[in-house]
Amino acid sequence: MYAPSGRRFRIFVDCMSMGSRLDVIPSENPDLEIDTDGTPTIFLSSVPLVPGAYFTGPWLPMSYADELVKYFSETRNPLEVLESKKEIILKTLLELLPLDNQLSMLDNKQERLEVLLDDLLALKGERKHLYQRWSQRINGKVRDISIPQDSLEHLLIEYVKPIIMEAPCHSQCHGGEQGFSPKKSLSRHLPLGTVLSFDLANAFKNTHIQYVFDFYYTLFENKIENREIRRDIAGFLTSISTVYYSDTQISALPVGSPISICLFNRLFYPIDEVLHICALKKGLRYTRWVDDITISAKETNRNPEKICGAISMVRREFPIAVNKVFFQQNVPEFYLLGHKIIGNRITKMNKEKSKDKLVPLDPECIATEREIEWIHEVYMGEIPPNQGECSLEGLEEDLPF
Repeated sequence: MYAPSGRRFRIFVDCMSMGSRLDVIPSENPDLEIDTDGTPTIFLSSVPLVPGAYFTGPWLPMSYADELVKYFSETRNPLEVLESKKEIILKTLLELLPLDNQLSMLDNKQERLEVLLDDLLALKGERKHLYQRWSQRINGKVRDISIPQDSLEHLLIEYVKPIIMEAPCHSQCHGGEQGFSPKKSLSRHLPLGTVLSFDLANAFKNTHIQYVFDFYYTLFENKIENREIRRDIAGFLTSISTVYYSDTQISALPVGSPISICLFNRLFYPIDEVLHICALKKGLRYTRWVDDITISAKETNRNPEKICGAISMVRREFPIAVNKVFFQQNVPEFYLLGHKIIGNRITKMNKEKSKDKLVPLDPECIATEREIEWIHEVYMGEIPPNQGECSLEGLEEDLPF
């Protein structure tokens, strides 16, 4: 779907309602919109041949919207699917488990899964939701917290997470991944002369249901031959991996789930790959710590406009917190991921205090015509690469930064 040129749009998919719909709604404020936590979010003007706004960007296209609609046209409740197709779900989940995980569970893997699925079905009889939900103020912001019920939590950790981990996680993605700490991630950027850092706005909440379904459906492409079963398993896992947000009227990743970070990290792979390739071609370093993106150079005279092209690429898919975009260059102390960097020494400090020492980049300096033109030139309406198959060969002269 493409939005008409010259207007700004916010696009969402509502597949939880009867007669699933895909709506395109003009944003009330054409330049900025304030999220529920008070963070302003950019909505870009649409460009001919380029999907408008986020949720339909070139790097994470909604390739399987029809399959998601078909799934939810039959049912709205994942427990109803489980009740009617328990044996298929049980058999398929066991087959999808990595071999080493199957062996480690020995002979009780099927029995254990049966118990967990029965416990989930019991929630329906008890009229309980899959997640316990509440709002909580964290670091001055109100967060929507969603904690899975015990049976669902065990199912997600013991069965769903190993399946998710079969998908590739980019080498430059470190947050929440085994063997990495913020300090180790930041060491990839030494020595520092210039650095751009920015945050995604409400990353999990903006990882909506279509992104999650596409991830699972793509992951099962060579693992489940039957298309209907593939759709049912992807739909069921999507339903138990997401929660419904009433303010945005769409389901998305929950804050508080044991699988949200690893799922988000792997779903983000195509964007990681494009940013990494672009950085290498320009002599830059790229890393991501969950929703915090860092791009750096050892030189102290890099043009900020050349580096900030990375922002325009990311926000074709996800909104950027414009009050959390920082550019630091040729300074005695750098502040990143709650750490202070002096020379090659990295020391931990309070993350909020470190950002208090920085002045956010002017949003008008971020949204440049050069960035928008770059997306137009590179994308050109062609089908983007599949997950894990990204290449920018021949585009060296038109890289965003």
